Amino acid sequence: MNRLNRWLNNNHFLLALSFVLAVGIWFGVSVAYSPSTDRTVANVPVEITFPETELNYRAYSESELVAQVEVQGKKYVVERLSAEDISVSARVDTVSASGRMTLSLQARQRSSNGDYTVLSVTPATINVMVDVEREAEFEVGIDCVGASVAELSAENESLLLAPAFTDEQNQTVTVTGPESEVSRIGYVVAVADVNRRLTESQAFTAGLVAYDSRGNILYDASAGYSELSFVTFSYQTAEVMANVNLRRVVPLTCNVTGAPADPPTITLHEITGSETTGDNQVSTVGIQGAVDVISKIEKITLNGSVDFTKIQPDDPMSYRFELQLPAVAGVTYDEYTNISDLYFVAMVDSDDQTARSFDIPADSVRVTGLPEGFRCTISSGLRGVTVVGPRSAVNALSTDDFTVTVDGSAVTAAGAANFTPTITVSGSDRCWVTGSYQVIAEVTARP
Repeated sequence: MNRLNRWLNNNHFLLALSFVLAVGIWFGVSVAYSPSTDRTVANVPVEITFPETELNYRAYSESELVAQVEVQGKKYVVERLSAEDISVSARVDTVSASGRMTLSLQARQRSSNGDYTVLSVTPATINVMVDVEREAEFEVGIDCVGASVAELSAENESLLLAPAFTDEQNQTVTVTGPESEVSRIGYVVAVADVNRRLTESQAFTAGLVAYDSRGNILYDASAGYSELSFVTFSYQTAEVMANVNLRRVVPLTCNVTGAPADPPTITLHEITGSETTGDNQVSTVGIQGAVDVISKIEKITLNGSVDFTKIQPDDPMSYRFELQLPAVAGVTYDEYTNISDLYFVAMVDSDDQTARSFDIPADSVRVTGLPEGFRCTISSGLRGVTVVGPRSAVNALSTDDFTVTVDGSAVTAAGAANFTPTITVSGSDRCWVTGSYQVIAEVTARP
């Protein structure tokens, strides 16, 4: 009690207390009797929310959708309001189809302090396009406008303009917007203004151009032109290389094993179905790529081989060998884009071909390359060695017309051994041996 008396008798304390009480009373009176005032809150975003349906409508506008909202309330309340405290939404309850339409706006309080009234919203209506949103992906072509390359006088050689995207992701573009506009797009091209003769590959910036199915321009990124008011593209420009490629026509060949010196005719056929036909017989292939790469290629050899030892005279299909185009770095084929889905057939001419079997005695087998210190004795000859060739040539053969050799260079120890011999028909350059054979031998160490 004495302490309180001391505070009450202190003039400085009483002065401070009086000031605090005066301010509090003034604030309370100001709040209670504050005059009502009007204020306009600007740049309030317009919200457009459609109910969830299978159509998934969306509103599109050519300009930013904002409104001004006039409010009335206590001065100290309305002066603190911002665009985040007010919600402006468009009425969509009457929307039942797509198209351009006018929607009315309505505003409401969003803030927790609702001691104010919304008087009006400006504009009262907005004009929008209502449509189903669609996303589509288009392959993008390349057009190097006004580009040309030098002409070559060499036969079967020419320079070609082969534009390509620097980034392969630019080969397609994703288009998003109202279905009514996206559906108008027929195709998309990246257009580069070159307008010169090129002697080497050069990079250019290409702008996207979208066309309708009749070739009319709907969108041109470089010119800033668009009939598509609400469509967006995943990119507008891309870097392209105007490649100057060399094209050559070179022989198409295949590997051959086990063939005689003068083999029957081998023809190559491109397979486009289950049957081969005469009109798809091929002997050359067009290749193109960088000049320094293509100029060094004189032929293309198909993967795989024509193995004459696999031919069985009584099986016509054994004269048929499936081969594939090789993937060569820096080389593309003119006629063939996906070489993994393509194969060729090498056909060995079977006309007038016959077969005959021979027994070759052991003493006709010659061992070569045997390491020093070993001796090899052939235990048995070869029975039923099948020879294929023209009938007259095969009938003229005898066992003396064969050369049989065994490579003994791999021998490392004495004992029984099996060898795969090399058999050639030395008596005719038109006949060959088919099938595989084994020679049984006894290897001993020299004393």
